[in-house]
Amino acid sequence: MKSTYFLLLLILIAVPVLGFPGDKLQQWQPKELSDLPGMSPAGDKYMLGANEVAGVKSVAYLNDVRKLMAKYGLQKTHHIMVTFKEISSGKFLENGKVEITVMRPDGTIAKTVSLLAMDGSFGADINLDRKGKYNFEISASLADGVKRLFKYQFVN
Repeated sequence: MKSTYFLLLLILIAVPVLGFPGDKLQQWQPKELSDLPGMSPAGDKYMLGANEVAGVKSVAYLNDVRKLMAKYGLQKTHHIMVTFKEISSGKFLENGKVEITVMRPDGTIAKTVSLLAMDGSFGADINLDRKGKYNFEISASLADGVKRLFKYQFVN
């Protein structure tokens, strides 16, 4: 009798665990990427890295939003998000003008796009529809008035 209850309990626990392993995003994405404000839960997320220029640290992320955009007939494939933090004070810099220039894998340069302030970060939708290595130049003129250039790469 005890073994029957034990077997029943084991089945009740095993079926949900084995039968519903969860969404890839919830299982495998680092917490710092999935918790970012403005980062849609749909699509893969990529951390592009961190750079320090003239006393400011920037961290950039990409979110693959092509399926979400396709639902609305839009051609953009990725959402880029960048945060800026003053190294000396640890304060996030949330005001200023930020733009991104994308160099495509074939060497052509896409139109410069302004990043909008979004929940403590700056973000924009961009088109990375070709396979290969992309180079990003993010120019930032933040509240302190100093112009900085941050560089990132992404292989699609």
